[in-house]
Amino acid sequence: MFQAKSCRWVNRKDVTKAAKHMLVTEMTITDENAKAVVSVWDSAYDLVSGIPIGEGVALVGCTVTKDAMSGFKLNLWESGAHVLRGGERAQSLTSIAPAGDALPEVTASFVPTHVPISVEGEAFPSCAVALAEAPLGAAGSNDRIFQINRCILDAPTSTDALLTQDGERLFFRCSIYDWTGPALADVIEAAAPAVFGLNSATDVLTAARDGTLTPELRRVNVRGILRNENGTLKKYIAQIVPASLTATVSAKGMRATLGLAEVPGPVVQAAPVDRLIDCPVVGFALNTDHGEAVSAHRVLLLVRGTEETDLDPMDPACRSLTEQTYRVTSASARCLLSGPDTFVDLVGYCDFKSMLHHRLDKEVALVLASSLTTNASSHPCVTVEFMQKVSDASLSILQASLETEWKTALTRTSADNLDSHASPAKPEYWTDSARKVRRVESECMSP
Repeated sequence: MFQAKSCRWVNRKDVTKAAKHMLVTEMTITDENAKAVVSVWDSAYDLVSGIPIGEGVALVGCTVTKDAMSGFKLNLWESGAHVLRGGERAQSLTSIAPAGDALPEVTASFVPTHVPISVEGEAFPSCAVALAEAPLGAAGSNDRIFQINRCILDAPTSTDALLTQDGERLFFRCSIYDWTGPALADVIEAAAPAVFGLNSATDVLTAARDGTLTPELRRVNVRGILRNENGTLKKYIAQIVPASLTATVSAKGMRATLGLAEVPGPVVQAAPVDRLIDCPVVGFALNTDHGEAVSAHRVLLLVRGTEETDLDPMDPACRSLTEQTYRVTSASARCLLSGPDTFVDLVGYCDFKSMLHHRLDKEVALVLASSLTTNASSHPCVTVEFMQKVSDASLSILQASLETEWKTALTRTSADNLDSHASPAKPEYWTDSARKVRRVESECMSP
């Protein structure tokens, strides 16, 4: 039962389709002053439809929750619900004085279930596959902070998929891809704009409504928590920053984050061009020294252009440069992760605004490729999704880090001492996997 003094209807509105609602405000709940919204669902609407505005009532069989934004919310359903109007019973409830003696509780005390998410402090360095395999015990008695570096996020772009059911905040599920494979996690509003390379929730919703919203294609570092919620392991992402091009990568640190897990693919992995294959079984893939090709979601290539980039308009009838779509071709780009005589042709598609993210010319760039195709030349040809230009000052450090990445993932380099690593499917991994990192920009080091 819900007890209230001076409970009265002050406004009423109907909601279309399955649910009909009545809106109640200026309601005093026991000894607290608060406004409450009563949602009356389905045929329970018949219980309150004849009550005139201003009349006091007693509600029996409703549920009460507390929302940080709007105060108290009451839900009244047809099953087991009763509305008492007038009479001694309703009058006795509305005449209770909130001051003085403590009132007896007629329902269980409300305990808020929402606990703020914080990712400050040290985090456990992990990888996507380990996150996907995490057991319930990985969360421990409190939230377990995890961090995944150099990953790419894939997220929905429609407004309906980005918002909570009440439409009040951004909250959606995204896929995390790194060198080990994919994982799923929920993104809270604080981190949501960074998924799309934007600054605010307003920017995200505006782009979604305009049909221009796209996930950020640069690699990022993500930090989040593992939480046990009523026997279910929840994975929340709360912080996202761009991955540094000058970070020093540890091969043993990478292996420690993988632990004893397998790499199932599809992966997002740096690789030399001569490791790319078009596998008849899994499609776009990477050749490994382990005897099996691993499926690739995206591959990162470090290349230097040797020729001017060609731009070919796709629509001859369109005479506006800003409205035209272009096919961008950078032929004979040299792969800096392969031998000196390894070249690749780059082909991408862009509009006027994104042209600089596809045009290589004779610069150095980290290229995000999504497929391998053949063309008239003798060089492999890849489809380019995005490219990030690399300065001469950053090149040597980035080249060394990318070589560490792909050799650790695709060869047997640094694969020793695997027996000392724990399985991500066991809680021990989440306490002993590797040295903790203090900042989201930090790289995991050797155990």
